[in-house]
Amino acid sequence: MTTDDQRVCLAGSEIEYLFGEERVTAAVRHLEARNYPVLTKPVPAVMTYYQILLETHEIITVNGALVESFDASAVLDTPTLIKSSVLADMAPDLRSSRIGLAAPVLQRHEAMTLTGATIG
Repeated sequence: MTTDDQRVCLAGSEIEYLFGEERVTAAVRHLEARNYPVLTKPVPAVMTYYQILLETHEIITVNGALVESFDASAVLDTPTLIKSSVLADMAPDLRSSRIGLAAPVLQRHEAMTLTGATIG
C-alpha cells in the first residue's frame, strides 16, 4: 500500500447529505482535485511504511488526521495469500477473525463530487 492508497475519514453535513452516512472514507488519491497533500520534501528511493493491525478495522488518529487501520481483509479472505503476506509470521490466533470496514468507502467518482467536506 502506498500513501495514495491510504483511506482518510471524511465527515460533515455535506457527507451526510450526499451519502446518508455520518462519515465515510476515501483513498487519498481520489481527493487529488481538492485537499490533496503536497510533498514538501523529496521522497527517498526506499520508504518504509508502518500500519496498525487491530482486532477490528477502525478509524484512528495519525498526526491529527483520521485514517483507517490496516485493512487485512484481502489477505484474511484468501488463506493461500497469508503465506506470502506480512501476516505469515503472525500466529493464527492473533489474526483478526472479524473482517469489516470501519466506514463506507467512496469510489473515485463519489470522492470527486466533494468540494468542501472536512477531512477528520
